[in-house]
Amino acid sequence: VVVDDEDEWEVEDILDLRLFGRGKRLQYRVKWKGLDQDLEWYNADGGEFDNYHDLVEDFHKHYPTKPNRARNAQIRPL
Repeated sequence: VVVDDEDEWEVEDILDLRLFGRGKRLQYRVKWKGLDQDLEWYNADGGEFDNYHDLVEDFHKHYPTKPNRARNAQIRPL
């Protein structure tokens, strides 16, 4: 996908999450459309998920025991 004349990848699925660092920052591992496996973790508040609230919500519904900081502004719900 091209946005503002730059390539941007689409999130196909959220695979896992973790709390990372001293601040216990919420991070996701994702499957990008059209890309092979990506071993990177992406901060939930880093902008990659701004257009994927449905995927984030579905992930947390499917894995209710995983950490969820949506109420603490780590993920900004619509």
